[in-house]
Amino acid sequence: MMKKLKMSLVISPFFFVLGCQAQDVIDFLLQKPSFLGSSDFVDRLYDQQSDHPYARQLEKFFPSLYQLDKAEKNVDPCKRLIIRLLTMMEKAPRMYRGLLWCGCAQAPLPIRIRLAMRILDSVVRRFGRTDEQLIYTSHASGKLLQDFIVIAGLIELGYSNIIINIIDIEYQKRQLSPVQIMLNQHIRSIVWLKQRVMPTYTLRCSVIAYQDAYDYLEEVKSGKAPRSHIVTMVDPGDDLLRKEFKYRGPVSRISLIEYVHKNNKTRCAIYLPRNKNFKYFYATNVSQDDKVLMKSIIQNAQKNVSDKNLIEYLAMAMHENFHIRDINFFQSPHRIFDDLAHEGTLQNAIVFQLCTGVITSGVRDGLPIKHLQKVWL
Repeated sequence: MMKKLKMSLVISPFFFVLGCQAQDVIDFLLQKPSFLGSSDFVDRLYDQQSDHPYARQLEKFFPSLYQLDKAEKNVDPCKRLIIRLLTMMEKAPRMYRGLLWCGCAQAPLPIRIRLAMRILDSVVRRFGRTDEQLIYTSHASGKLLQDFIVIAGLIELGYSNIIINIIDIEYQKRQLSPVQIMLNQHIRSIVWLKQRVMPTYTLRCSVIAYQDAYDYLEEVKSGKAPRSHIVTMVDPGDDLLRKEFKYRGPVSRISLIEYVHKNNKTRCAIYLPRNKNFKYFYATNVSQDDKVLMKSIIQNAQKNVSDKNLIEYLAMAMHENFHIRDINFFQSPHRIFDDLAHEGTLQNAIVFQLCTGVITSGVRDGLPIKHLQKVWL
């Protein structure tokens, strides 16, 4: 089993340019962040009688946060809760050095901040007690800036007992990497800022790093790790057949099989969904007759082959019926996220992912493989 890396801390008291026309208040504020410090403008956002085009959008987008914001009765418009959160998130790339977004063009700043705010809104709605322990699990965590703004938001909201599971294939050293150490340092700085306005605030926080999500799921199954309240994934890639997803570990962790035919032009990829609920496979340069044959192979496996023997059966059947040059096995981050959501969470967990520019609550279908077409069963 891959080793996990853990650091615990107990802290006691002591642009993106969208063009001339912003689509909504979040786009506008990130395009014109100076307005986050404009009392007149913020007043209009919160004015129930205002005819300003952005008025009441914050209440519409984040209703639970808005009610908490309203309950604070902060007399300074620019110190209101939602404005504080948005200001922190907008400044995060510049202030918290060592933490980065990934380079995904499909996940620009506005949509990342929307995702973080939606997670926080869901937390406020479902977990009213701020001393309740929250288990936050992030798959494909990368350079951790996305996770940091969520954790910083939880601290701003007063949550004080957080376990953070970060999962990425890059986390494979025995000691914590510099970016993980940096995450802990920046969490401390956020706590210090919180304690300036709430001296009694104390944070209990553990950061646990895994290279493989299935190591976490094995610990959940054995009772060594708690199930998660929050699970997230942000753009792990727009093509599942990338070389970094190739896998030669346990068969149970394989989720995608690619068959390259001897003509070097024909390819087929079979995604292995949970519980063999096959809906489609992927193919390119495959004749109609071969598509029909592939369908029959998959449907027979779906009905008659056990989970234990599924991959071996598919490999053998494809070899028997087609001229196969190579078989490659992959670990799909989307399938892993599916498994995390189903096997590693508590009931009514908060599950969000951002993939190909779309925020999805829960798991999603429609997995991206470039240059291959879906063939429905």
